[in-house]
Amino acid sequence: MEKYFDSHTHLNFLENKFEIIKKCEEQNIKCCIVGVDIKSCNEVLELSKKSKNLYYSLGIHPQNASLDANLIETLLNKDKRCVAIGECGLDYYYDGVDKEVQKNVFIKQIELATKYKLPLIIHCRDAYEDLYSILLKYHKNLSNILIHCFDTTSYWVEKFNEFNCFFAIGGKITYEKNAYLKEALLRMPLNRILTETDSPWLTPKPFRGSMNTPLNIICIVNYINEILQKNITKKLYENSLAFFKIKEK
Repeated sequence: MEKYFDSHTHLNFLENKFEIIKKCEEQNIKCCIVGVDIKSCNEVLELSKKSKNLYYSLGIHPQNASLDANLIETLLNKDKRCVAIGECGLDYYYDGVDKEVQKNVFIKQIELATKYKLPLIIHCRDAYEDLYSILLKYHKNLSNILIHCFDTTSYWVEKFNEFNCFFAIGGKITYEKNAYLKEALLRMPLNRILTETDSPWLTPKPFRGSMNTPLNIICIVNYINEILQKNITKKLYENSLAFFKIKEK
C-alpha cells in the first residue's frame, strides 16, 4: 500500500478532525499540522498526540506578525516533538501591511530554526524579492528550507535552488489556469518536491466546493505523477521524511 505525507495542513481547524485522523491512518497518510499563531500552536501541539502519523510545526504567520514570536520558544522548550518552525514568512498581498514588522518577526523565527536545528516552513505571497534577499543572508545557518504552497514561476525555482530549498505542491497544481505552476514543477529537483493540502483551503479540482482535508493528498500526488509522466509517489513520501528529518521505526 502506498504511503503519503501531507507536509502542510491546518487539521486543527476542521470540525471533523478526529474522523479525518482515523481515515488518514487507514490510508497511510502522515501529516504535519501547522501553527500560525500562539493559539493554533498550542492546538497543533496537543492534536499531534492523537496519532503516531501526526507531527507539528510552530510558527507565526506573517498576517499575525504583531504577535510575540518569543512565545514559540516557550512551546519548544515545553514539548520536544516539534519537527519544524513555521509557517512564517512574508505576505504583501493586502494594502497597508507593515513590511518591516513582517521581516523582523520572520527573521526571529529563522533564528529559532537555526538555534534548535529545525527545518523552516516559509509562506510567501507577493514578496519574493524580499524573501530572496533575506534567505541570501541567512540560508547557510538553516538545515532545510521549504517554500510552502509554491505559486510562482520557474524563474523562482531557479533562484531558490541556490539555497537548496524544498518546494511544496498543493491543490493549485490541479487548476487549469495555472499552467505556469506546471512548468515550474518540471524544473524542480525530484528529491526536493513535497506534497501538501493546506487544508481546509485550496481544495484540489475534483473536490472543489467541499472542505479540503489531508485525504485529498492522494489526488494531488496523482496529478504530480501525471504532469511528470512518471510515478514518484514513493519519492514524494521519502522527500517529506528527509525534509522533516523523520526516521521511520
